[in-house]
Parts: sequence; structure tokens; C-alpha cells
Amino acid sequence: MILAAIFSIWLRKMVLGFMGKKGDEKSKPSRIWFKLAIIIVIYILTFSGLTIIKYNVYSYSGRDATFYSQALWSALHGKFFYCTIKASEGVSSQMFDHIEPIMFFMVSFYALLPSSITIFLLRTVLLALGAVPLFLIAREKLGGRLALIIALIYLLHPNFMGQNFIDPVPMHFLPFFFFFSFYYFVKKRIIPFLIWFVLTMSLRIDLAPMLFMFSILAILEKRRWQWIFIPAFLSLAWAYVGLKLISPIFTEGEVGFHQMVKYSSFGATPIEILKNLIADPGEIVKYLWDPVKIKIILITALPFFIILGINREIIFALPHLLGLLLLPPAHKGITDFQVYTHDLYYLMPIVCAFFLGFIRNLSYLKTKIKGGSWIVRSIVICSLLFTSLYALRSELGNKDVMRTVFASSNTDTPCAVITEAIKQIPNGKNVLGPLYIIHHLSRSRELASAPGQLPGDNYDYIIIDRKTTNWYCRSLYKQEYFQNLPENRDYQLIFSKFGLLIYRRRFFNNGIQK
Repeated sequence: MILAAIFSIWLRKMVLGFMGKKGDEKSKPSRIWFKLAIIIVIYILTFSGLTIIKYNVYSYSGRDATFYSQALWSALHGKFFYCTIKASEGVSSQMFDHIEPIMFFMVSFYALLPSSITIFLLRTVLLALGAVPLFLIAREKLGGRLALIIALIYLLHPNFMGQNFIDPVPMHFLPFFFFFSFYYFVKKRIIPFLIWFVLTMSLRIDLAPMLFMFSILAILEKRRWQWIFIPAFLSLAWAYVGLKLISPIFTEGEVGFHQMVKYSSFGATPIEILKNLIADPGEIVKYLWDPVKIKIILITALPFFIILGINREIIFALPHLLGLLLLPPAHKGITDFQVYTHDLYYLMPIVCAFFLGFIRNLSYLKTKIKGGSWIVRSIVICSLLFTSLYALRSELGNKDVMRTVFASSNTDTPCAVITEAIKQIPNGKNVLGPLYIIHHLSRSRELASAPGQLPGDNYDYIIIDRKTTNWYCRSLYKQEYFQNLPENRDYQLIFSKFGLLIYRRRFFNNGIQK
């Protein structure tokens, strides 16, 4: 609550400062850039601090942190983005799970500070820097002051702010790269546009449909052939090469677009899906008319819904938006849609498109309607206030969210005990343990497994937390293997405090007795 109060006071002063002087034309660009820099620095310091605290109390419990931390460490030690868990699932390299060449960029930062926390901090920094290209886009249409407020709305949007409280993934870099792509598209500078376009494409293979929309937008704007052909060719070629050529080499089977998983109830192939959708439009209506889906989409669009409307930029949201809406309807209190959107980064492409549409419609009001400047200014301030209040309610002012930051949400075991337990495990050993612990081990461990694979004789160390609330780990306790560990002559109990147990293999895989 103290943090929320400080944030509210700061926001009030910022708004009054923005609105205190008349006219965008009288504002010095240097002063606006300085204010933007201050806002970004405050954001980075705030959420980096919260991230470090949450990391140190073992409150991040997803698998993604383990995947990327171990993959980056492996890349620095001669194993091409190798990840134990993914290898057990038939993917020889983490990069080719979703086909993410951006990991070459990530590993350069990881080399400077080889720790899981590096990925978390890099995520926060690039989320914050996404405000820079969005500011440039808005400044072209609305002027410096309004652009600054829109950048602030971006930083406060619950979807983007909430990314700081989940495991980091390359998709978190999307606003930074995509907004720069769009900025140079607007400026009609083909070379910088293509550079940022390729960088955005490298984030994830299933962003190809979204990036293809640059070609559609170029057609709508009647641009020259290179603006239409090159984005279309690159996105389609990348999708084909990634799925048909690269993926089969590094994976057992083919990696598919995550959107295709959501369409699977309509058919097994894109052509079959399209035929079924055309043949039975009533089925589409049944899938679309789901209160849960409508509620989440409306919440996502709330900061701009009064002015969002229909415009060209919304086409960037269509691939992911349709994928979300065509999930099976609600049943038995939970939906596939809720499960899917639990990882909030899947909504990021939609929100990015909404911001672009928001700017487009504000520009229309400002230039085409009498008194439009006053109307636009009022709408932007209302959106800022709404977004900030909603962010306070859903993130910074939410007791449940803050509780996961300052105290582990995964176990009642004291953090000092977990830290002491981790020190019992030397480098280069194969470890089985709960997810909230395992990514802390992925640094400097050649092998690190998380619960999910069946236990066996290949683990040098096994960590069991009997107090865990992590369903993934709890399901393993049902295994007879764990129940018989105390009587297993191959393993020796070396640590036991507060229900946290560590078993060490008596003979490691190299035959050396410990």
C-alpha cells in the first residue's frame, strides 16, 4: 500500500506537470526527452528491484526461467542452447522449441553476468525501452506532450506491467522491436524498417502472421512494391523454413504455430480448418460467444476502448485475436482460454496493435474535428488515469501480487534454508527438484531437470519439498519412487530441514563414489 501511495502521488505530479503549460509547440523537445528518460529509469529501477526481491525469495515457479537460463549457460559452454527438460521432450535445443534466434542476442548479455537474474533484468529493461519507439510513433501524430502521456500509459498498462511478475520469455521484447519496426514503416525508411522487422521476426516463429500484416497495410496505403513484397516474402519464407526445414532437424516432429493449437478443434491442417469454418459459420458464433473471452478482451482494451474503433493498425492484432476467440467455449468453471491467457505474454501482440490503433484515432480526432485538440487531450488524460488506477488495483496495489514478490508463494520453507540447500549441490550434477528451486541451479549446472520427467537412476541429486504448493511437484509425490527413496540404497539423505530434503546418489554416473 505504501508503494501504491507513493506511485499515486508521483503520477499526480506528472499529470499536472504535463498539463500545466499550453500547447505542444511551445514544449522543448529536450525537456520532453528528459521527462521520458526519467519515467523509464524510474520504471526500470522499480521493477528491477521488485524482480530481484521476488527472485531471491524463490517466488518464480514457471518452467521458462529454467529453460532459458540453462540454455544460455549451455551456449556459453559449447552446447548449443541445450536444455535438459526440452531434450527429454524431444527438442535438442531450446532455441528451436519456438524457433527464437533472438537467443543469440540474449546470450551476449548473459555472458556478462551468467545468472538467471540476468534474463529477468533484461526483460524489464526492454519492456521499459518499448516506450521509446511508441513515443516516437505518437509524436509524429500528436505532438510531444501527448506522446509522453501515451508512453506512460504503455508502461502502466496491466498487461505489460504484469510481465514483470512472470517468468521471462523472448516475447517480452516484442513492444521494443515491433514498435521500432512500425515507426520506420511510418517514416518510409526501408532499410531501418527491415532491420527491426527481422529482429522482431527472430523473437518467435509464430509472430510471422502478425508481421505479414505489414504487407496488407502497405497495400491499403498504396505503397510501392518493395513495401508489399519484401515483408510478405520474409514472413512467409521464415515460417516455411522454420517449420519445414529447421524444426525437423532439432526436434522430434514439427513445431507448429501456437495459434494452430487453438484452431485444432476445427481441423488438423490450415486448409481443413478454413473449409470447416466456411462450411459451418454457426460453429464460429458458438465459439466467439463466451463471456470469459469477451471479458478478457474488453479488459485488455479498456484503456482505449472509448476511442479504439476500427482502423488499419488493428489488423496486426487479428492473428492472435482470432486464435484466442476461437478457443473452445467455457465448461465446468474453467476454459482453455483461461489456461492459455494465464501466460499473459500471449496477449502482447494484441495490446501492441491496440496502442497503434489508439494513436491513429486520436490523430483523426485532433485534425478532423473542431476542438479536437481539447477532446484528444481529455481522452488521453482519462485513459492515463484509468490505466494507472487499474494497474494499482491489479498489480502494484494487489495484495496477492505483492505477496508473491516479498514472500515465496511456492513453499513455507524459509528462504535461508532453501539457499543453504542449494549450496549442497556442486556444479555439473544432474538434479531433479521443484520448479521454484531448479532455475537457481541451472547456472553452472551442466544438467538440471525439473519435475515432469519420471524419476529414475540418472539423477545425481533429488530435491523434495514436502510443503510445496506447486501442483507440478506435488503430482510427483504420488509416485511410488519418492515414497521409497528413504529405503533406496542408491541414494543417501544429506539434507533435511523444514520439510526440504536432498538425496544424493551414492555412485554418480561416472562411477565415482561420493
